[in-house]
Amino acid sequence: MAAGGLVMVVTVLVVVLVGGWHGRPQGEPLFTPASVSSPKARRITMDMVSEAIVAAKLARTAEEVAFFSQPHRKDGGWEWVVDLPSGKTFAEALAKRDAIAGSLNAKVVQLVLGEVPPANGLPVTGARAPVPATS
Repeated sequence: MAAGGLVMVVTVLVVVLVGGWHGRPQGEPLFTPASVSSPKARRITMDMVSEAIVAAKLARTAEEVAFFSQPHRKDGGWEWVVDLPSGKTFAEALAKRDAIAGSLNAKVVQLVLGEVPPANGLPVTGARAPVPATS
């Protein structure tokens, strides 16, 4: 009877884990990791980035800031590809790097700005210049 009970417990455990794995949202882990409150591990959200761009006076409102993709982890930090509002350039964003980092409560060395190369090797037309930011 003890061996039969053990088989039942293991079977139920396997069914729950497999069901949880296949029922989770795509790209999400089965179990969420423990929360860590240190600034090194804090999650930077799209709202935080939008507010930092507004605080740096690269946009008037957060609604003017567009994202090409969801923020994701890269090389131990967070990466976003941001489309600056019309009329703003990568050079202006680079000049405001201190203000952006300060708004994100990060050191300037933790914020990396880079210009996204244009598609198909053609130059970017207009004033909209995508800027990836990693913190």
